[in-house]
Amino acid sequence: MKTIVFILACLGILAMLGDLAFGTAVQEVGEEPREVQLLMWSGAQPFMDTLDKIKEAYEQETGRKLQISTLPWDEMYQKQVTTLAAGDTTYDVIYLAPKWLTEFAEGGYLQSLDDKMDSEVEKALSAGSIEPCMRRGHLYALPKSVSSRFFIYRNDLYRNAGIGSAPTYMEEMVDYGQKIQKLTDGETWGYLAGLRGNIGALTFTIMLNLAAGKMWDDEGYPAFVSPEGIRAVTFMSDLVNKYKITPPAAIGWSSSRFIGNTYNSGEGAQMIEMPEKYNWANDPELSDVVGKSSISINPGFKGSGRRSASRAAYESIAIPSSSNNQEAAWHFIKWFATAKTPNKYWIEYGYPPLATSVLNDPTIQKDIPWLNAFKEQITYPCETWEHVSDFSHRRDIIMEEIEAVLSQAKTPQEALEAASERIKEEVMQ
Repeated sequence: MKTIVFILACLGILAMLGDLAFGTAVQEVGEEPREVQLLMWSGAQPFMDTLDKIKEAYEQETGRKLQISTLPWDEMYQKQVTTLAAGDTTYDVIYLAPKWLTEFAEGGYLQSLDDKMDSEVEKALSAGSIEPCMRRGHLYALPKSVSSRFFIYRNDLYRNAGIGSAPTYMEEMVDYGQKIQKLTDGETWGYLAGLRGNIGALTFTIMLNLAAGKMWDDEGYPAFVSPEGIRAVTFMSDLVNKYKITPPAAIGWSSSRFIGNTYNSGEGAQMIEMPEKYNWANDPELSDVVGKSSISINPGFKGSGRRSASRAAYESIAIPSSSNNQEAAWHFIKWFATAKTPNKYWIEYGYPPLATSVLNDPTIQKDIPWLNAFKEQITYPCETWEHVSDFSHRRDIIMEEIEAVLSQAKTPQEALEAASERIKEEVMQ
């Protein structure tokens, strides 16, 4: 990753020299604000519909223009890398996962927002949501949402199995899943989870935190070779190989869409997923199980001392340093992060927003059944690994080793020890 950042820096210097040589057009004082160019990712149709509503609302409420370009998640990231490295002025605002915020901020490719931040913005965002967008003491983005996961389950199957409420512990969840599989003659899997790639890494992160483990020590070295880490990986393997409540195909699931689609087809009874999946489960165009789901905070592990845990990764929006439309870009991201209308659309879609105007609205609290669960769940945040700039390399190493456990080629301790040594040798040297 250090090599990538160095290359990006060199390319950025060349781009800046090019600007000095040939001149870069900037907005003159008194001119009409130019159209803001936003780069986002493309998703399923409900997501694209939400983007259309937000574009329309921005233009109607502000009288300004907005153009949204979309690409699939990984392609969006690659586009960000190439345009930022080249000093390209195409995009005024980009959407960032936490790991990308670290990478681009450390590379010098994001505009600092320190001099733009004010008390109005701070009051409009929930407490504690600004700090995750800071890197090395400077603010580089505004938070858009928290990528949290919740426990979602089929309440009709719970009733049929004589189960009265959501589980407090993961061990209870396993018992419930086995009862439901028996009740449905194996037609419905007891628990759905992604166990490969980035989604598998997220599963491991949550399980590790539920077991009260740590990913890294204070100096960034692996801390997951521990009884808690072994408990987390063992549980992931046992879901498929011992308890048999998770389909073997989940070993290859690297996208949460596999989880959501399986649940919506009626083939899954329980899952830990984003609230958008709860919304999808209640959309007649997407689901065969409409009106049959409930949502709760994630169960803990017995004896861990942790009641719950969920990923608390703050997705954000930032202004590239290369943008020559920064006044309009700041106007947009401030509106996008704090105004009621866009955040109302986000929460209706299924993304937990951070605007207090939405979180504290009694009508919205009544209309969004998972909002109270969200407020409780974020009081149990996970330690994540996405603040480190070489996140992707570390994640890939860990998941290669965990996948060896899932295929029963290694024990959990062997895999975690191997992952730790590889990270030290391949990433941290």
